[in-house]
Amino acid sequence: MATREDDIQELCRQVLDELLLDLDSNNGNYHCPFCGSSTTTGNINKIKHDATCAYVLAKDLSTK
Repeated sequence: MATREDDIQELCRQVLDELLLDLDSNNGNYHCPFCGSSTTTGNINKIKHDATCAYVLAKDLSTK
């Protein structure tokens, strides 16, 4: 039976593994689908995310 911690880790894994950046074809920027912050590199780690972004929260929670 999964514990609450197992559920949290699975949620984090899914957020981090399945994250796709949205490409804005008008200006070539990639946007985080959770907070909307953008980058031109297409690298999710190069984005300055909002502090409450689901991606940032998942990264923090996944490291316990």
